[in-house]
Amino acid sequence: MAQPTPIIQPAVEQRRVYSYTHCELNLFETTQQAQAVPLQFNHLTIMSMMRGKKVIRMDRSAPFDYLPGESLIIPAQRAMLIDYPEAGISSPTQCTALMMEENFIQQNLDQLDEEYNTMDNSHHWALPMDSCFFLHNPEITATINKIVHLSLDHKPMNELRVELSLKELLVLIAQQQHLSQTEQASEYAHNSNHFAHVLHFIKQHITEKISIEQLSRIACMSRTNFFKAFKSYLGLSPADYIVRERIALARQLLQEADISIAEIAYQSGFNNIPYFIRQFRKQEQVTPGEYRAALQPDNSSLRHHATTPS
Repeated sequence: MAQPTPIIQPAVEQRRVYSYTHCELNLFETTQQAQAVPLQFNHLTIMSMMRGKKVIRMDRSAPFDYLPGESLIIPAQRAMLIDYPEAGISSPTQCTALMMEENFIQQNLDQLDEEYNTMDNSHHWALPMDSCFFLHNPEITATINKIVHLSLDHKPMNELRVELSLKELLVLIAQQQHLSQTEQASEYAHNSNHFAHVLHFIKQHITEKISIEQLSRIACMSRTNFFKAFKSYLGLSPADYIVRERIALARQLLQEADISIAEIAYQSGFNNIPYFIRQFRKQEQVTPGEYRAALQPDNSSLRHHATTPS
């Protein structure tokens, strides 16, 4: 970035910094347990957990666990207190913090508005600049990891590749933000958002067979235009969204010990049990049986993973 951005940083935490024209990447590693460590960024920051566990407190909200695969968008000047309950020499806590220049963010959001705002002129692409936004998205995690690897590998043109990855990251986050807003809007039956009506229909009929033709009629679009617009605006295809919602229902049902895995598959809208297990593992990184076992009180090592929000 044009000017270095100071960070409130404890002595227990090691920090490596990689500065670019539009961003600054910080790699943090903590090797000893600590509590109530203050942290604050001067720019909008995307934090991504790589290893270990943190417990974060912001403002007067309840503390929450921060685990690998999870990311947070932190507004500028937002004060945090962080606990490191499991950090040690042999098991360090590792986290990245990617600070981004506000002008660069706005330029890319303006470009999205110009090129991908033809269906609904009331919508504007945005990032949560004033409030924290929780992310649990494999594509976002993979893109952040790519930026980290490019920073560690000093090759010619890597700075250009970092800038391209930043743009990709902004698109993915904007899509995730829009998806969250649309899901909230889908709770209101009289909302004018076409996609909100589509998501509401999917949630109401998640255990039934749902076709693209049905959804495109609800959106008042042709099948081809609907598919392209859905994926552009929300970041995943209609079929992927349906699977995601069915897996979410399956996670709820897995809390009932007297329901078999096969019955949960059928009650979640899956007609093929092996396909259900593959999709569940793809999304949750564990099988349905492992997920259920992780919910047991004596299996805390897996329980952290199983209760990670999606």
